[in-house]
Amino acid sequence: MKLSKDQAIRLAKLVYGQESKRVKEIEQAYKQLQTDTIDTINSYVNDDKSWNAKAPLDDIKQLLEDVKNLYDDLNDDEQNLVRMAFSDNKLKSNGDMLLAKVTGLIIGVAIYQRRQLIGGTADISKAYEVKSYQSAKKIIKKTPKLSGKTQGRRFSSNVDVIMQKMARNAVLDRHIDTDIISSINKQTLQTIRKVRDIAERAAKSNKDSLNWQNEVANVLTGGNRLTNGQMGRAAGMIRTATAQSINRTTLEGLKKRKVKRYKFVSLEAPTTCADCHNLDGKIFNVADAEEGVNYPLIHINCQCIVTEVNEDDDWDTSTHDITEDFKKL
Repeated sequence: MKLSKDQAIRLAKLVYGQESKRVKEIEQAYKQLQTDTIDTINSYVNDDKSWNAKAPLDDIKQLLEDVKNLYDDLNDDEQNLVRMAFSDNKLKSNGDMLLAKVTGLIIGVAIYQRRQLIGGTADISKAYEVKSYQSAKKIIKKTPKLSGKTQGRRFSSNVDVIMQKMARNAVLDRHIDTDIISSINKQTLQTIRKVRDIAERAAKSNKDSLNWQNEVANVLTGGNRLTNGQMGRAAGMIRTATAQSINRTTLEGLKKRKVKRYKFVSLEAPTTCADCHNLDGKIFNVADAEEGVNYPLIHINCQCIVTEVNEDDDWDTSTHDITEDFKKL
């Protein structure tokens, strides 16, 4: 699809606008996860339960039923994540139950994160492969949303319509790095280990001896720190996947239509980095495009794009090619 500079910018802003909505939903999910996790640990601490005492059989059965309900609605890869998360979690003592409940809460949000990323970016490349700007706009505006009424599941009551068939069967866009899902799995297991450790220390210590609530917040949402914890990493993955889909599909199109040159366009904002600002407006040969060097993404969370260059574009002023000067030597 051939786009004018203005059309390319408008379409990118539309895509990134949809992305911002997904990021906000992910952030809300992690904030709710933080609340649910703290409430779960607090309930255990306030009940003054013995860590090693045998857990009530009815509680064990209910938890197993909740895990099974979650598990049965997952695809093979998601089910494998659940198995890994609970691999060392025997359900015998009160302590085992606390760790299992915390694990289930985190797993529910991790599945939601995976489906937000896969489902939310599924149609971006389709939009950039159609023949007209208007058709592309319609596709982006119809991008399925993963929000709706709460399903009432014990492990995902804070994540809306997490078990949609669309999300379950969606396939990761081939333009997005395939290891991004592995990264989600890895980060999820790391988060589980950290929060379980905090939960165990909180349960075994005097009620006021540990500032464990702040520890949970630091891990899940960053608390008062600038990192935003796992919530920030999850948001960054969505931004990165969106930009990969836009720019890699665009480059394929430029090559397919045998466009010779492109212009780097930084969607200037207060957060625009110096590297992207310096590249803004510069023109490069399509054959020389190198992601991270002269083609977006330049960095994680990058939201730059490119537009094709035509010889009759009056805004195309960067025509100097230093290799032409070599002839003067």
